[in-house]
This record gives sequence, structure tokens and C-alpha cells, in this order.
Amino acid sequence: MIKQLINKGFKDLDQKIILTGLDLFTSANKNGVGKSAVLESFKLALIGDLPGTAYRVEDILEFTSREEFSIALLADIGGKEYRFERRFVKSAPQGDKRPIIVDGLSKKFEEGSRWIRNTFGALSLSFDPGEFLNLTDSKKRAWILSNSPETCELSRDALYTLLLARITEAQFGPGLVTSILNRNGMEFTADLLQGTTKFSPTSVFSDLIISLEQQDYKFLDRIQKLLTDLFALWREGEPPVSNLSALTTYLKSRGLELKARLREQEAALSFVTHSDFGEMESQQAVRGLQERLDRVHQREQELRFLKDTSDYRNQQRLSCQKLMVSTDSAIKECEDILKMLDPQALKNQIDGLIHDLQDLDPLESRLENLREALNRQSEPGTQLEKENLRLQSEQQWKARGIRSLQQSASKCPLSIDVPCATDWTLYKDKLQEGLQQESQEQIKIQEDLKANRRHLWKIGGEIKVAQKKLKSARLANETIHNQISQLTHQWMEEKTRKEEVESRLKSQQQSLQEAQANLGNDPCPGPVNDDSMITTQLNQLAEEKSRIQAELNEALKYQGKLEAAKLWLRENEALKEDIRWVQFLESELGPDGIQEEVAERVGREISREVNRLLQWIQPDLEFTLDLRCKGFLMGWLRDGKMIPFSTMNSAHFILFVVPFLTALLNRLARYRKGLGLKTLRALCVEAETLTVPNLAALLKGLARMKAEGYLDNVLVAHYMSLGETRLLSGFQEHVLLSQTPDAEPLETVLA
Repeated sequence: MIKQLINKGFKDLDQKIILTGLDLFTSANKNGVGKSAVLESFKLALIGDLPGTAYRVEDILEFTSREEFSIALLADIGGKEYRFERRFVKSAPQGDKRPIIVDGLSKKFEEGSRWIRNTFGALSLSFDPGEFLNLTDSKKRAWILSNSPETCELSRDALYTLLLARITEAQFGPGLVTSILNRNGMEFTADLLQGTTKFSPTSVFSDLIISLEQQDYKFLDRIQKLLTDLFALWREGEPPVSNLSALTTYLKSRGLELKARLREQEAALSFVTHSDFGEMESQQAVRGLQERLDRVHQREQELRFLKDTSDYRNQQRLSCQKLMVSTDSAIKECEDILKMLDPQALKNQIDGLIHDLQDLDPLESRLENLREALNRQSEPGTQLEKENLRLQSEQQWKARGIRSLQQSASKCPLSIDVPCATDWTLYKDKLQEGLQQESQEQIKIQEDLKANRRHLWKIGGEIKVAQKKLKSARLANETIHNQISQLTHQWMEEKTRKEEVESRLKSQQQSLQEAQANLGNDPCPGPVNDDSMITTQLNQLAEEKSRIQAELNEALKYQGKLEAAKLWLRENEALKEDIRWVQFLESELGPDGIQEEVAERVGREISREVNRLLQWIQPDLEFTLDLRCKGFLMGWLRDGKMIPFSTMNSAHFILFVVPFLTALLNRLARYRKGLGLKTLRALCVEAETLTVPNLAALLKGLARMKAEGYLDNVLVAHYMSLGETRLLSGFQEHVLLSQTPDAEPLETVLA
């Protein structure tokens, strides 16, 4: 708790204030005596600036005509006294204009401010309700969310598991995820957002991974890679709001990048035209052209060799004899290979395996029917849950009405000091009768809920059995498909091999016939030097070789284009799948997804806690807060209708916003305590607009909040001196009488 405030020169004042924790600053109906200066100097000392008024040191130094001023605070923290002093010096060099004195030592602004935050727990969280009033609705919403435990507790593991669960729901339906959540004590995926203190995402994550590995391991690998790349941007120690913003920015950028790549590939694919022969025919054409080119080259070499030989005809005879021997050997080799090849036997094996394949359609149809039955059965359960909640709300409302009517005297709605003489007996009986009827309806609904859940569990069991059968059939079919694939590959190889051998056999037989014919036409050749015929043949072979090479180049070019197109088509499908899940994650993490769910929960929890504190100020008021749909709607409930704060006067607003800020500050303090961090729970309230009765009610509520441990220091400023102890509710009233700059240092004047 802050015990003492010493101001030397801020707003040209010299003040030494002894603080009790509950302090009211008044001026006996006088303005300009320094009430606001006390509150502003308190905030300036703790956080180093004046939120909404002055952030730069040059702006802060405008609040004095002196060369420098200082503000010191003395505090008692855990039985130990701490003292520090902030100084603001006009003539000092840049960077030394606002030193901080701690234990007699001067520290730089950043180092000293860090010491104050760590020692006192002073945050940038606003201490002044008026500052909250001046924010726009969007900034109010962002301010509330960033200072709420529900947002701060959003961990990387919980968000990762939640996204994996919702992707699984989108891909395989809700049945699988619902069964995993039920096993871990949850009902909805949103339960994972409630922090590790209530639900642990670890076991849910493990169950999801095991189930997805069984369902589709390739899909799991794709999603895990996408989520791993995404959460590599998560920075521990950064606020979850900043991390969420980084993730959504990445997803938008990633989506644009994938779409650009998809457009490029589709443009490339548009230039691939169809041909008269397919991929297999293209490969065969390439092989045939290469064989023709090899034969021409071989023949060319033979002719060149003969051209350089003087005994041409002897060489021709010798060549024919060698060719006959080698050709005869090659023919025998081809015939032996053909005897070993039997592609028809492999074809028969393939046909037998195809016959053994199981028909999965009946099993899949059965599983789909069970899932549809599960979905249909879930809808009545959801309606029953909503009806049960509605009846509970109605019962609570009527119960509050009965309790209110049981009081000895009801209060008038127009004034709390005027008793109401109306006889409410008939209305009370009607409320009790309605309460009994709704209790009976609730019992019936709860019985229907139990029956509905039993039916859901039964269908869930049947789904597991059907999934097991389908999985077994898929595994069996997958084994058979693998065998068929292997045999088909072997069959294609043997068939192709057989065709190649038969083609080679035919070629060798033709060569043998030609060699025999050549040898038979010239039984006794003599030595003749005639190179003109060889030269003519070489020229013809060169032309044929050039023509074959051109055809081979075109065939190779087309074959490369086909292979590239196949690769692009596979990548195209993968890109479309990646784009689908990137867009899904962007939607889930966006303002209408998880951020919306967190905002709804924050609004609900804050409303509950604020209403508890509000009862200590005015029991007949009820606060409500709605942060959904990127909006901000805060107000009070009257006769079941919301009255926005923008339509009420500032006096009534103060009565609501003080417990609201107290609740927000305490929620954040509880979260920080779990992290081992301190938080100074202090409020500075400019209550000039309040009437004396409303001011007394506010002081009473703040005193109760301090007694219950919600606040450490409360500083309230009001123009009118109360004086009466019963109106102060334990507050110490400081009556400030003068702010004359040349007066003696002002001590606290006690009422």
C-alpha cells in the first residue's frame, strides 16, 4: 500500500499527503486548490506519464513554471518500506530529463521504471475511470481483452490442440472429436480455451494424433506441417493478442502466396497440348528411334571401315560371315529369352486378386448412416440443453423475485428511501406456482437428456464397430492393391521385354537373310577398289541419321513436357488442399472465430464479477457487457432491457465503471500472481459529478472492496466536504484549502 505522497513543484504545488488506503480529497466547495493535482501526481509517480494527457517529457514539464519538479512515494510492501522519487528537469540533456532516485541512487528512466513495475506492480493499466471514458469503443474493447486472464491464459498448446480438433471435425465430422472430448471430461472444443487450470490439452492432443494416424496418416502429416510452420511464429512471453495477430497475418500472407503459385501452375498447364500417342507410346517411340539411330551409326562405322580397306570384297565376305555367326547367336539368345517370359500367367494372377477385392460401399454407407443418425440425435439434445438452461434462468429470476417480495418492506423504484405499500401476495403466489411448474418441466427435460445421451453412446458404439470393420476391409484391400500394383508392374515389364525381344529377333532374322543373300550373290569376289558405292551409302546414312535425330529430339521434348505436366498436376492438387486449410485456419483465428469466443467468455466473466462488486454500491443495479462481433456494448439492465452507458449521465456511469475497473484490475492481478508477479491495485476517481448520496454510496462500496482485498489504494476527489463519519464509510477526508505557490508546504488537513 502507498503510505505517503510528496509533490514538489508539479502544477507549482508543494504537497505532502499521508495516505491511509481510503482517501477522499475535498475542498469545502472550492475549485482550483489541487485535488486533481493529487490524483495526477499519484499516477505520474507510478507510471511515469499522464495517460490521455501527457506522454512525452516535454509535455509533462509544461505542468510547472519551475526549472524542475519531483514526486516521491513511500510504500509498505510485505512489511518492508520502499521509497522512490521521480524528477523532471528542463535544463538536463536529452535522456537525463526524468531520472528516478531509488535508495539514494539515480537511475535512468527505463531502468527506474522497470524497478517500480517489478517492486510495486504498477502497470500501464489505467487508474482513472475518466481515461476509460475517453477511449473509442474499439479501443475500449481491445483494452478489456488485452487485460483479461481469459486472453492472457490462451497458451500455445491449447490453441494448437483446438485448431487440430476443429480441422478434424471439418474433415471427418464431429463424432470422432466429440468422443475424444468426452473421454477427457469436455463437451465442446471451446472448453480447451479455458486454460490449463481446468482442462489439459495434452491428453486431447495425444488422442487426436492417434486417431488421425489410424484414419489418414497422410492427411495428418499435411496438417501437422501446416500447424508447425504456423506456430513457429508464436513467441513465449508476448501477449496472446499479439501472437494471434501474428498468426492471422502469416495466414493471410501464406494464402496469397499459395494462390499466386496456383495461378502460375495453371498458366503453365494451359500450354500442355494433347498428342496422338500417350505416355507409354511416347516412351516406346523414343526407344524405337534410339535403336534405329544406333543401327544407322553402326552401319556407318562399318562402311567407313570398309572404305579404308583396300580389299573391299574380301572384307565384305568376312563381314558377312561374321554377321551371320553373330546374328545366329543373337537369334538363339532371343528364342531362349522368349521361352522364359510368360506375361499371361501374371495377367491371370492379377485378375484373381481383383476378384478378391472387397466392396467397401456397403460399409461406408452404413458408417455414413450411423453418423447422420448421431447428428440427428445430437440436435434434440442441444435443444434440451438450451431449454434446461432457459428454465434454470427463469427459476433464478423468479427465486430472486420471491426473495425480494419476502422482505419486510419493498423499495420504491424511483427512490430507495421511500417504502412501498403495495400488496405483492398475489404476484408472489404466481411466481411460486410458476417456479414449481418449471421445476417439474426441468425434471422431465433432464430425464429426456439422459435418454438422449444413452442413445448417443449406443450410436457411438455402433460407429466404432462400423469403423473397425471398414478399417479392416480397407487394410485388406490396400494389401491386395499393393500386390496388384507389384504384379501389374512386373507384367508390364515382361510384356515390354517380350515385345523388345521379338522386335530384336525379327531384326536379326532380316539381317541374317540379307547377309546370306549378299554372300550368295558373289561366291568368288576378286580384289576391286571401288569406293564410290560406299561414299554414296555413307551420304544416304548421314541424311537418315540427321532425320532420325530430329525426330528423336522432338519425341524427347514431348516426353519431358508430359512428365512436367504430371508433376504440376500433383502439385496443383496439393496447393488447392493447402489453400483450403490455410483459409480455414484464417477463419478460425480471425475476429469471427476464436477471438469471438474468447470475447464472449470475457464479457460473461467480467459481468458476473462486476455485478458482485456493484451490490456493495447499489444492490438494485445490474451491469452487462457484450464484446461479440467486433463490437462493444456496455450498460446496465433495467426490466430485462440493456441501457447503454452512452445514454446515461456521467454520475451514474461512475457508479458502474468503478466496480468494472476494480474487477478488471483484480482479474489481471490474480493471473499475474500465478506467474509470480506483483500488481498494485489502485484507483484514482474524479467524482465531481456525483451528488452527496451517490458519493456516499460509492465510498461505502469502495470501502467494502478494500476490506475484501480487492484494492490497495483508493484516491477520490470531490468538491464538497462531507465531514460526517457515517457518510465517509472509513475514508480519510483530506480538505485542501489553498494552492498558493509561495505558501508553506501543504500538510493534509483532516476533517
